[in-house]
Amino acid sequence: MRKALAFAAYAYVVFIVVVSLSKFVIGILPRDVPNSDKYAHAIAYMLFVVIWGAFLGSDVDVVSKAHYIKKIVKAFVFGVLFGVLMEIAQWTLTSYRQFDVLDMLANTLGAVFGLLIMRLSLKYFSLIKKSGY
Repeated sequence: MRKALAFAAYAYVVFIVVVSLSKFVIGILPRDVPNSDKYAHAIAYMLFVVIWGAFLGSDVDVVSKAHYIKKIVKAFVFGVLFGVLMEIAQWTLTSYRQFDVLDMLANTLGAVFGLLIMRLSLKYFSLIKKSGY
């Protein structure tokens, strides 16, 4: 399972890089939905944190809730920093993309939602374990 999560995590990084830096993605989002790109950013980075949180949290050495929480916080920090890096890369490496602070804010908000999902999943799985299912 850990190998599959590792593949998913690294593949998602590649996906985000391609989507963030490629030209072909521009114009795909609906123009009649205001700020649709911000929603896309938030969803993308929410998934980023969930996928990376699942991968990092699947470590066989996890022995406590505190250890797991450290892992998902690490995924959150990685997601936020990666979002900032992608905005800087758009600004410096492309002529057809722009640096946008609001995109970074949407990335961060999505990462917060991902962190909350991972935190809630810990509660859910703890309840299942306690009830014996």
